[in-house]
Amino acid sequence: MKSGYNVRHNTHSSVAEWPWCLLISLSETRHYKLLQAFICCYVTLQVFSLSTHPYGCRVIQRILEHCTQEQTTPILEELHQQTEQLIQDQYGNYVIQHVLGKYSQMCTVIFMILTDIKMHYIDITYSF
Repeated sequence: MKSGYNVRHNTHSSVAEWPWCLLISLSETRHYKLLQAFICCYVTLQVFSLSTHPYGCRVIQRILEHCTQEQTTPILEELHQQTEQLIQDQYGNYVIQHVLGKYSQMCTVIFMILTDIKMHYIDITYSF
């Protein structure tokens, strides 16, 4: 394998580690998109338990970086429902920090656009 990581020779004690190992091993194959969709489905079913695991929290962060909006929306919704518990967890806190870092820039841009639209709308309404 090109990535230099062989899953067969690296046994892991936790189920949370296997999606990340699988993704590393197969990321250069032609089935990458299919694998990505499979891992996102798997993760969606276990967002909280993965977010509070030393390796699982990294899996969640990588998925938020590399998967489509359609794939990440259910994960973000689950994170939102569990935010209070996650910020108090050693590893869940990293996931929440990652979400805030990744999406705060987008929120700032959206806020600026909405402010511009509001100002433009006010200008238009007062000109009549």
